[in-house]
Amino acid sequence: MPRPNPKIPCSLHAARELIRANRPTAKAPRQQWIDYYTTCANIFQRVATTDPHHHHEALGEAATAREWGTKLTTGTESVDPDRYYAP
Repeated sequence: MPRPNPKIPCSLHAARELIRANRPTAKAPRQQWIDYYTTCANIFQRVATTDPHHHHEALGEAATAREWGTKLTTGTESVDPDRYYAP
């Protein structure tokens, strides 16, 4: 059985703390935000498998992060960085 990645938290609470601590500034380049949302989605997806009490909430956070990454990648929306999604 594969061992969990020690860098990825096992609880939703710990994941949010890690993600918030690494949030880019509003003036960060768009690519940095895209990378951030990709990382968020991966972490929340993993947490959905390790925190059974928050499974659905973690999946929802992963989906929202993926959606924001896509919005910024495709440039389909013009959003002020101060209004970006913050998990």
